[in-house]
Amino acid sequence: MSVFDVAGLTESELSAWIAPLLGDDFGAVTTHVPRGFQSYVRVFHPADPGREESTTWSSIARQNGTVMHQMAQFDAIAPGNQTNEFGPAAPRTGDLAPTELHRLTATLRRHTPSPEDCVFAFWEGWGDLARPTRITTYQDGRPQVHMPEPLAPNARTPPPVGKLTLPHRQYALFRGDLDLAERFGNWANERWLIVRSPNLMWNTDRAWLVATEIDFDSTLVGGTSALITDIIDTEGLEAAEVQPTDLLHSEADTFNS
Repeated sequence: MSVFDVAGLTESELSAWIAPLLGDDFGAVTTHVPRGFQSYVRVFHPADPGREESTTWSSIARQNGTVMHQMAQFDAIAPGNQTNEFGPAAPRTGDLAPTELHRLTATLRRHTPSPEDCVFAFWEGWGDLARPTRITTYQDGRPQVHMPEPLAPNARTPPPVGKLTLPHRQYALFRGDLDLAERFGNWANERWLIVRSPNLMWNTDRAWLVATEIDFDSTLVGGTSALITDIIDTEGLEAAEVQPTDLLHSEADTFNS
């Protein structure tokens, strides 16, 4: 059984602020990230995941003669999925790859009043995930992250502190330093962890919130204007500012329809 099973967990006060601030327009940014932040950004999950060099949506659009924009949909910018002989592999859904996750959390840390106190939410349906007992290291952006030996005395990942219930979703919550974002996943063997990004994470000061909806191939962030600008400028992240009411469902890309 997954350690993210929420059976027996109580609703957490840490997340009570989220649901009342979510919008109800289908596919809108604020369906997944609360209203009230200064700015919002969409981080596009790279195509061809797992390759040493990822493929950006912009490069795919250029090759196909389609339009890359903040509400782009992958199937619309890569019609027929034929940008090369075999076509690009679709981006991951519900998971920001380790390389991009590392870059995003490094940027978040620069804008976090108390990075030692963040909350991480994982959908209960990730049945194959484990809660690692070892801290991960970052090695050249590889999707499998090597575990250092010997085990550091402070490398324990804390148990869940409660659950979060949102429409159609339940999540197990964990609390700790921002580096916990890179410690969860599926053990390939006793030394290798295939990292999976949190579905939601936020700082307890509510300076920002990151949402990686399980059916989306992009990650949304709400925060200060300075943070959003920094994310857009972060090398290795493909990102575009979005408005709270921008629609991101599969039929929303009217430029490439």
